[in-house]
Amino acid sequence: MDSHVRGLLKGLAAIDRDNQYFLFSTHANHDSFEVLPARCERVLFRAAHHTVASRLLSEQIRLPWQVNRYRLDVLHSPGYTMPLLTKVPRVFTVHDLKVYALPDIYPVARRLLRKYFIREAVRQADAIISVSNFTKQDIVSRFGVSEHVISVIHNAADFHVPVVDTCWPELAQRLGIRTDYIVAFSSREVHKNIPILLKAFAQPEIPDHVQLVVVGHLPEGPMPLTSLADSLGIRSRIVFTGYLTELDRSLVLAHAKILAFPSLYEGFGIVLLEAMNTGVPIACADVTALPEVAGPAALLFNPLSVDHIASALQRLLVDGSLRQRLIIAGYERAREFSWKQSARETLRVYEQVSLKRALTNRHGPCVGDRT
Repeated sequence: MDSHVRGLLKGLAAIDRDNQYFLFSTHANHDSFEVLPARCERVLFRAAHHTVASRLLSEQIRLPWQVNRYRLDVLHSPGYTMPLLTKVPRVFTVHDLKVYALPDIYPVARRLLRKYFIREAVRQADAIISVSNFTKQDIVSRFGVSEHVISVIHNAADFHVPVVDTCWPELAQRLGIRTDYIVAFSSREVHKNIPILLKAFAQPEIPDHVQLVVVGHLPEGPMPLTSLADSLGIRSRIVFTGYLTELDRSLVLAHAKILAFPSLYEGFGIVLLEAMNTGVPIACADVTALPEVAGPAALLFNPLSVDHIASALQRLLVDGSLRQRLIIAGYERAREFSWKQSARETLRVYEQVSLKRALTNRHGPCVGDRT
C-alpha cells in the first residue's frame, strides 16, 4: 500500500501545481515518508496500535477530527478502511476484495472487521477508485453499486535497475544464489500459492542446476515451506531470502531468469510491471486481475495445476525466442502504465467530488494513508 501512495504522490506532484496535499501517516510508516514531493506535507496520525480493533476505532474517531482541523476539500483513503464519521467528501480506493474471495486466510476478528469497513466505505464514499477492471466488476457484483460511481485507475511501477550493481556478487553469495534462478514473491498469506510452485519446481522437466529464490515472509501452515522443500527433495535448490530491503529486492528481481507468479488472487499485481521494466520474462497465473495487467507480456498458466506451472517454467527456461518475445512485449506493456497518468485520472476524481459542495478554504485534496 505504501508503494501505491508514494507513486501517486510522485505523479500528483509532477502534474499538479495548484493543490496542497497532506499525508496522514502513523507511527508504523511515518519515517518511511520522510522524503515527500513538493506541495506534500506529512502529518502524524497518532493511532492506537494495541489491537486491530483499537487502531480502527482511533481512525474512526480521531482521524475525522484531524481532517476537520486541516479543512480539507477531499479525503482520499487508499487503504482498506475509510473514516465514516466525517462530512468531508471522500474518495475510497479498493485494491482488492480478497477478504471476500478468500475469507479463510484471515483470522476471524480481522476478517469481520475488514469486511465491515470495506462494505461501509463502498456504500458511503462519494467516489470509488478501483485499480483494475477485475476489481471493479468484483465490487459491482458483491455490493450492487453502479458501475458509474467506480473509476478504474491502474497502478504503475517506478522501478529502475541500478546502473551500477557492484553489490550484486556479495548479495548473491550472502543469499546462496549461485546459478540461474526463478524468482517468486511470498507473503504470510497463503494466496501467493508458493507450495504448489515448489511442487512444480520439483518436476523432472525443471533442470537440476536452476534454483528457485523465494523472496519475502513465508506463510504459516500445517507444513512449513522449508519442510515441504525437504520432502520434495529440492531443499538444496531453494533459497528462502526472508524480508529484503528495496535495493536487495530489486537486485534479486533484476538478475532472475524468470518471475514466477502463481497467486490465486490479485487486485492488480505491481510486481508484474516491475519485472517488465527490468527485462525479466514472466510466467503467471491466468486468474483475477493478472491477465489484465500482464496482457501479451506473460506466459499464463493454471495456478491449480502443478503440470501447467512446470510446463510454463520449462518453456521459458529453454525457449530463448519465447523469452525474448516476452521481454520485448514487457517493455512495451509497461509503458502503458505510469504514475503520471494515474495521477491525472485521480485528480479528475478529486475535482469531480469537490464540486459537490461549496468550498470556503481550499487546502487541496488529501491522500490519507493508514498501515
